[in-house]
Amino acid sequence: MTGPAAPPDLWVVGYVFEQVFGRAPETVQRVPATLALLDGWTVTLPWGAVAAAHRTDDGSVSLYSMNHYRMAPVSDMPEWAAEASAALAAFATPAPGTRLLLNRELPAALGLLNGDETVQATTRALNDLHGRTNPPLTPPEPAGPDQRLLIIVLPPGPSGAPLPAPRRACGDHPLTGAHTFGDPLRDLALTTALEAGALGGRSIGACVVVITPVSAVPRIRAAVTARLPDPPRYLTAPL
Repeated sequence: MTGPAAPPDLWVVGYVFEQVFGRAPETVQRVPATLALLDGWTVTLPWGAVAAAHRTDDGSVSLYSMNHYRMAPVSDMPEWAAEASAALAAFATPAPGTRLLLNRELPAALGLLNGDETVQATTRALNDLHGRTNPPLTPPEPAGPDQRLLIIVLPPGPSGAPLPAPRRACGDHPLTGAHTFGDPLRDLALTTALEAGALGGRSIGACVVVITPVSAVPRIRAAVTARLPDPPRYLTAPL
């Protein structure tokens, strides 16, 4: 489903596909990302990758990225198309004629997507387009009623104002044990979140992720925003 009745993320992909390629996609596939918090502990995020595709009459293959606003022919795939290129190569050599559009739902700079969701979404679109059966996606586990994953998206760098010294809040949660202290901005965000009620947390990519009771989310957001020189952004995901 890619019309106005589709979920907004899929409708937008279908709309952009039609603007770029002049026709509606034949298939749109979405795969949520998984985030490794610790070895053996991963969570499914509400965001991932979406791939839309249409067969071509002349056998040519091309890719458009909604994240880079650029087109890439299969003969000269740039670095940002590495995951899609790998999926195309694994599907068949040569790849069948396909117009492919990709949208990664989180910026790569955050360091939260590992690329597997992009490979899977591309592969599922190719399978659906060219007559192969897609295995069912593993449904996310039901969210616990009391806890959330709060992702603190840190600003690119301090505005120049001195950072308050982080108070080394103690948290014996295993997630906190995996945090490497030493970056002042990440340390400050984490210790402030722990003081405000987070159960544990660590730095991942350009973010600090914390496990928190639902009731503490507003308090943590307010405390971290007040303490950091530049306000961060926040994403909240079920656990």
